[in-house]
Amino acid sequence: MCPNTIPLGNPDIQKGMLFIKRAAQSGSLIYTDHAQERMAERMIETAKVENCLCNGVFIEHQMPRVGQNPRLVIYDRTDDFYVVVALNLPECVVLTAANVDWNEWERDGEKITRKSRNSP
Repeated sequence: MCPNTIPLGNPDIQKGMLFIKRAAQSGSLIYTDHAQERMAERMIETAKVENCLCNGVFIEHQMPRVGQNPRLVIYDRTDDFYVVVALNLPECVVLTAANVDWNEWERDGEKITRKSRNSP
């Protein structure tokens, strides 16, 4: 069961996270073909994606091009992978799941952040 509290500052992100958690709880997530292919390739099971979306840590809000839906990136600190989800209301669409590449990411407490492009 997903927790109902979302310790985030931005109300829109809080609403997005709650929407994602409810979709994961109810089994109403939609997986793109790309997401299914990458999950199989990276050996990330559907149950792990759903658990990540219920219990993971919000790490990034992506603003795609005009006309595209907002995306949230959620990190599973237990298995070191993340899921990218589009809020395509009234649907929640899993776009991809990826293992953390530590050449691109670094730990920041319980979260991860992208390394600066200027980092060695």
